[in-house]
Amino acid sequence: MDQTKDISIHAVHRSESEASLYSSTSDWGAEHTLDTGVKLPPGTPTCKVAVLDLHPTQLAVGMQQVHEKMAKVAKKQQKGQEALEKFLQGHPVPVVLGPGQKRYLIDHHHLCSALHKMGVESCYAGTVCDYSELSQEQFWVAMARRNYLWPHKPDGTAADVHELPGLLPQTVEGLADDPYRSLAALVRKAGGYNKSTKPFSEFIWANYLRPRVPMVLMAVPDVEAYVHKGISHAMHADAAALPGYTALSAASTEQLDTMRCLGQEQLQAVE
Repeated sequence: MDQTKDISIHAVHRSESEASLYSSTSDWGAEHTLDTGVKLPPGTPTCKVAVLDLHPTQLAVGMQQVHEKMAKVAKKQQKGQEALEKFLQGHPVPVVLGPGQKRYLIDHHHLCSALHKMGVESCYAGTVCDYSELSQEQFWVAMARRNYLWPHKPDGTAADVHELPGLLPQTVEGLADDPYRSLAALVRKAGGYNKSTKPFSEFIWANYLRPRVPMVLMAVPDVEAYVHKGISHAMHADAAALPGYTALSAASTEQLDTMRCLGQEQLQAVE
């Protein structure tokens, strides 16, 4: 059990230095590293749980990425219940057990959002650690200490650890859309930077791109243009310390065409 201390998560607003942009995650221990797509350690016991019984530990997702996962779930559904069940068993979600035996989702928010939107009521979960004996206050301090929280609002501004519990939605149904989280994923897939095991790496990139790639409100956003701009900024020296940085882009025209098709309808723009 963690020795709970009065600690705070250091997060930044977009006006602060780029070096501090990712300082809130710079000291995370490798043994606790989680990132999108990282599975639970082999042999971790799992159980079937209701998707809406899982409590988010972040405020937003990239809805374009949710739609992409919805398409994958739809393919499994078309193949039948057995195929869907096999998929779910192969993609268990990591949770922390909190006060009242509540399960707190610490990864795979996009997948769980997709499952809910596709009418899939249950998934498989594995417990990473048990904080059920802690008080509410001790629990949130322990979660912050383990860096199991992403303390940023959907617009990228910081949320203090003490206010975060009141801001978090009770279920994945309440997760807001951060279009820059979608953009960060598209830029990575197009070769703008490499996939990293750094926790919340694509949220870190989202906050980096946010002031650099303005999005205008339109019915069909120019996703290809956004991705091109994102790649340019991702390869800039200003991003050198960000997780997965590479000065050379592997993006091809074919990849960018694919990204445009994936994001044409789903990537939501902001003013």
